[in-house]
Amino acid sequence: PAVPPHPQDAGAIQPPPPLPATPPAARAWTTKGRFGAFVSDTHAGGDSSQSPDPTIRGTTNTAHWLLTFDGALDWRGAVESVDQSLIAKYGRAKQSEAPWTTSTDELRYDGVYRRDIDKPLFLYGGWGLQTLFEGPLDPFQAHASTGVGQLFEDLLPIHDKLEWRLGVRAQRTWGKDLPEGSGDYTVGPEAYLRYERQVSKDLRFFVQSEAYDEFRDLGHVTSLTSAGLQAQVSRYITAEINLRAYYEARPRRVSGAGVGYSEWFVRQDALVGLTYSF
Repeated sequence: PAVPPHPQDAGAIQPPPPLPATPPAARAWTTKGRFGAFVSDTHAGGDSSQSPDPTIRGTTNTAHWLLTFDGALDWRGAVESVDQSLIAKYGRAKQSEAPWTTSTDELRYDGVYRRDIDKPLFLYGGWGLQTLFEGPLDPFQAHASTGVGQLFEDLLPIHDKLEWRLGVRAQRTWGKDLPEGSGDYTVGPEAYLRYERQVSKDLRFFVQSEAYDEFRDLGHVTSLTSAGLQAQVSRYITAEINLRAYYEARPRRVSGAGVGYSEWFVRQDALVGLTYSF
């Protein structure tokens, strides 16, 4: 037969049940960056000097040296996140007796704030700046946007990320030699799609496409597609292949066919050089 509990045991104070495990704390701010010094072989199809995109317009189809910086400052909370990126590229080329010319010139900052509604769906607010080192800082474009999107991570090993956003953007461009009407404030729909994947420790790639339109001129569509493949050959040596494609439909404010409108301009870069990451 079962032994009855001792009277002292029956009246003893029992220890409280164990507390549930504390969930891991959300990540806070994280930073990463990379400095690079490359030799680049660049080619732009067609007459790149007619491109409305200033980064493609300054292309010289030759080998040149290139200095770069890629940086990111991100924050992760329970239901909120912030991503910020800075891209800086400057390169010069020299052909025989001709003077040095700028072949690569890009300075771009982008940021996005996300607040989860029902994962993977989120609301977002975005902002960004684009300009050139030479000019200096001319032309200069700024934009802000808001809308909805979805973010998917770790669909494939080792790590990948797929994100789309759809919203409304307001932007303006400042500069000395802008086409007529290009310096006005504009508002319209925007679309954004990006996929990036870390295939292995030393190999990664990305594809990104952005499109913007104007409510007052829905035929004036602007599209920018960029892609890149990066291979870390050794600790300090990196090889890359990059692509940039730009299209801008002719706006109504431009009379005639307009130079550089309604055609694709493509720039390709093959690079190898020294890099330092942190």
